[in-house]
Amino acid sequence: MKDTWSKTFSIFLGLLLFVAVSANSLQPLQEPENNLIDTQQEKALAKKFMLAVKSRYQIISDPIINDYINTLGQRLASFSPSPTRHFHFFIIQNDGINAFSGPDGYIGIFSGLLLKSASESELASVLAHEIAHTTQHHIMRAINKQKTLQLSTLGAMLAAVLVGTQNQKAGAGIAQTAMASGYQSLLNFSREFEEEADRIGINILTRAGFNPNGMITFMNRLVEGNPTNPLEEIELLQSHPLIINRLADLSYRENNSANIITDSNFLLIKARLQARTALTPLGKCTEKSSNADCYLYALSLLKTNKARQANHVIDILIKKDPNQILFQISKADIEHALNHDTTALSILKNQCRYNPDYYPVILQYANLLLINNQSKKALSILAGSQTSLDHNAQYLYLLSKAQGESGHKAEGYYSRAKIYLLYEDKKNARQQLNMAIKFADNQFFKQQLKAKLKEISG
Repeated sequence: MKDTWSKTFSIFLGLLLFVAVSANSLQPLQEPENNLIDTQQEKALAKKFMLAVKSRYQIISDPIINDYINTLGQRLASFSPSPTRHFHFFIIQNDGINAFSGPDGYIGIFSGLLLKSASESELASVLAHEIAHTTQHHIMRAINKQKTLQLSTLGAMLAAVLVGTQNQKAGAGIAQTAMASGYQSLLNFSREFEEEADRIGINILTRAGFNPNGMITFMNRLVEGNPTNPLEEIELLQSHPLIINRLADLSYRENNSANIITDSNFLLIKARLQARTALTPLGKCTEKSSNADCYLYALSLLKTNKARQANHVIDILIKKDPNQILFQISKADIEHALNHDTTALSILKNQCRYNPDYYPVILQYANLLLINNQSKKALSILAGSQTSLDHNAQYLYLLSKAQGESGHKAEGYYSRAKIYLLYEDKKNARQQLNMAIKFADNQFFKQQLKAKLKEISG
């Protein structure tokens, strides 16, 4: 049942592998089909898909990790066939080695995949492949082949397919339901889609300046990590026979897998991700330790309530690299844990001044200001980012709190309504809008609120 399940739904998972071929051997790209469901339908499908994913998985909310994966993803997307298309990248807390392309540019990565990647080029190779699935409308092209599918339920079905890769019991039931409704016909072009994503993905990766052989080293490590009958144990390899063929070409692998550069921020993000689940201090920090190892040690010390030891380690890192903002942010976290909020606020104020467009430090500074009853100052900090972060739930929460505590109750309730709308909770959004209307003393703003209420009530 496991093999049947994997093969039956591989198209919707947008599995992460692509063939590492020479950029000189690229074939002409196939143009995406035009007769797809319309943009509004795809956006509606994406909302249902993401709601279902969020109900089944823990999506990592760390702003620093999220900023990193979105910055990397957007860099790659800018070299794709659709450089202006909207993409949103997110990481799921899950030990699996997987990634997937959802509707409307939503691309998910399991934390296990990022932790297993040894270089930024390896991670980028995964993202480039998933971006290619999106730019070529593979999910929409597949759905378009099946005229009987109901978009109202398809979003939850797609998310349930993802759950099935980790929950075989749930997956088997959905596989039976899907096949009974003719879902199998969606797989007719799965190999074609993968090959198309291979060609486009390698082009994106190369144009963006990454080593095009990152996937080879990544897959080679998976094979070496399963020395006993590896090809049967690695589900991803089973779904991608072209990858197996490429791995079998030892001369190609030996001649092309060298000189992969590992970005220092990538290693720090890996450390931050690993420290999230630490139950005991991880690693150590000596003169010979790398910055990433020391950073992991400091964060895991803080995570396990050893803030004083963590403070000593982070001071060593700051002395080595005082301009690394991740060290400064962690220093502020540690000072706050030690009840030294004056020092923490000073650090964050300086970092906001030097990095005014880095939203993780803006959120951290505003949050600590609110904790210290400085709501008006927090509001002034947050207001400058309202245009760029108006769809960020964490930002909207802090903004609503700062607005409410500063006496701007109507604006605060409106910000809360926006949060509910992000989760398609129109009932609670309407309640918040009604409260906003009640407290609004500006007639123009009141009319805007009423118009929004009418829009979501229709």
